[in-house]
Amino acid sequence: MLKSNTTLSILKLVVDEIEEKGAKAIAHALKFNTTLMKLNLKNNYLIGRSTEILSTFLKANTPLKELNLRGITITSKGIYALSEAFKFNTSLIALNLSQNFLNHEQTKAITGILESNTTLLYLDLSRNDFANEGVKFIAAAVKSNNTLRLLNLENNKLRETDEKPLDELAQQKKKLELKY
Repeated sequence: MLKSNTTLSILKLVVDEIEEKGAKAIAHALKFNTTLMKLNLKNNYLIGRSTEILSTFLKANTPLKELNLRGITITSKGIYALSEAFKFNTSLIALNLSQNFLNHEQTKAITGILESNTTLLYLDLSRNDFANEGVKFIAAAVKSNNTLRLLNLENNKLRETDEKPLDELAQQKKKLELKY
């Protein structure tokens, strides 16, 4: 259905379990879909390699503009697969990775997204589990990114000392709306 559909522009598959077989079917269909603009997979439990599999369709440069992966409990391998896919994607402008328990190690993969992607305007990393080192990684990557317009880091485990790199970033990037 997704593969041949010529009118579907928004797809919501929320609060479910997507196993590898389902992820393969979705990714395969989306590689060929030319109309889907928004994909919302929030609050899904992506089982096994599902996130890695789904990230393959991002490499195909579909017309997808918004991807909501809020609360999918993404694995480290999954976040690195997404980061790799973003090296090839030139269409996505909004990515929501909030509420995924991302730690400071996983923020290294996110820096790859920020350093290599030139179309992403909105990135939501709120309600995750990174602080000090993660904030430093992200702040450094955003310094070299000239397209990002909104970065949401609210409700992470930030301390006062974690806010210093963000305060400096806010001073340097006047066009960036920074929430923390």
